[in-house]
Amino acid sequence: MNGIDFRSMSREELLSEIEKRDELIANMKAELHKYRNQDVANARKIAVSAETATSSDRKVIQKDQHTWDIIESAFLTNDFLCQLEKQQMDEMIESMHQVDVPADSIVIRQGDHGSLLYVLEDGKLQVTKDNRLLRIMDAPCVFGELAILYHCERTASVKALTPCRLWAIERSIFHSIMVNSAKTKHDSLFKFLKRCRRFVQFPDERLHTLADLAKEEHWPFRTEITPNQIAAKVLVVTQGRLILRRSTPSSTPELHTLVPGDVFGEIDELFSAVHNPNPGSYLLHSSTNFRQTPRGERYFVDSVDGCTLLTMLVEQICRKFQSTALIDDNAVQPTKRKFMKNGAFVVFPVNSKSLTTSR
Repeated sequence: MNGIDFRSMSREELLSEIEKRDELIANMKAELHKYRNQDVANARKIAVSAETATSSDRKVIQKDQHTWDIIESAFLTNDFLCQLEKQQMDEMIESMHQVDVPADSIVIRQGDHGSLLYVLEDGKLQVTKDNRLLRIMDAPCVFGELAILYHCERTASVKALTPCRLWAIERSIFHSIMVNSAKTKHDSLFKFLKRCRRFVQFPDERLHTLADLAKEEHWPFRTEITPNQIAAKVLVVTQGRLILRRSTPSSTPELHTLVPGDVFGEIDELFSAVHNPNPGSYLLHSSTNFRQTPRGERYFVDSVDGCTLLTMLVEQICRKFQSTALIDDNAVQPTKRKFMKNGAFVVFPVNSKSLTTSR
């Protein structure tokens, strides 16, 4: 709320302004979440727009490092844009075009329809609503976010108090970047999960669901993963190496290495959800009902560059499965889990003597 003229506002007006901004931020976060979790496998349409744009529409506008840093700083201090992934943010900065505005010019007029999001690189801007001063904006800052999400009227007017240099991005280009990056990431995760032996018998439909719900986490070198970080989750190593240290009755603990493609966590719960042909019979447990990590069992990051994992909440997966079509009873054979002597997970398919490792 930097730049608001507190002196001209009553306590009630200030509280109302805060409430409106909180609601706006919540709505923006919800819309961003829709982009990240759209089911690209089923080609769902984005709820906030029917616009289409292709990567060929996007042009890269060269910027010096100083300008790039200013735009990036504005993104990172914005409640909405700071949640973008690095690649998305970089592509948007690349796509922004320069707009030079003379002093006393109207940049945005209240009531007009707009399709541009702006970043102020240099100068001062005045924001008014119904001819009432709301704030003075200094560089670096972002404005016009609503135009990115909705075909709505501008809620306030923005006027240049000094000569200003702005950078702008079209709504359609913003959407194109979000859609394309989401699809690229989803396809990459799907292909990786499909290569994991632990998921070799999963139908593609289920793997697409896992790719939709998976989130990346990076753990630094020598980090110890606590039981709370594993509870109620399925985790897949994508980069780096983990060491599983398991206490034994003897004085020497068992040490097992987990490498990219290895899966650990609530495996039984996940397989139960995948194999169950009746969504209504899914048992969604609270985190306290999941298997607790055995005492004396600890995971440590053993890679100097750290370890990257995909994490998925089992309960969220179960709920997602409930809302999708039923899988064929024969698509995946019921399984049960057991540890091999070397500590790797194995699957014993019913009526089969073969083994499938978790890697």
